[in-house]
Amino acid sequence: MNPFESDIYDHTALAIALPALLIAVGELTVRAGEKLIFGQFGLTHPQYVVLATVNVYPAPPTITDVKSSLFMVRSAANMTQLIDQLEEMGHLRRIASPTDRRASLLEITESGRETIASVDELYVRTMQEICRDYPDDELRGAVLTLRRFCGDAARVIGFEMRNPRLQ
Repeated sequence: MNPFESDIYDHTALAIALPALLIAVGELTVRAGEKLIFGQFGLTHPQYVVLATVNVYPAPPTITDVKSSLFMVRSAANMTQLIDQLEEMGHLRRIASPTDRRASLLEITESGRETIASVDELYVRTMQEICRDYPDDELRGAVLTLRRFCGDAARVIGFEMRNPRLQ
């Protein structure tokens, strides 16, 4: 079933089209982000997501904290590789945990904070440009629907949607 041609008055067709369209939008967003935004700063989308996630924690998080906060499915080895890359770029540094000798905490550097600020500024300008022809009511409706869908999908699979700022 082609989600771009589904019957918008048939509930079953809509229920099938929604996740397919979300996947397509996700892929297009990642590709556009790589090309138009993250690549301008020498980052990949996954590197940016890790860096931005570390940045929102009020105190340096562990790798496990960051991994559990992400929607991206990443193996421990892949997370380590992303963190190694960000450390080589000078955006993150590992520091010893004062409470657990086996754990490292991730601390964002000034370079990392500056990069996040620059990426976020370009991201906002780019998204404003992409969304400029959409009325606020349409954008608001889409955002509310997607928030609800994410919450419902997370509950079905037992995934806890965490906000590091609230911890």
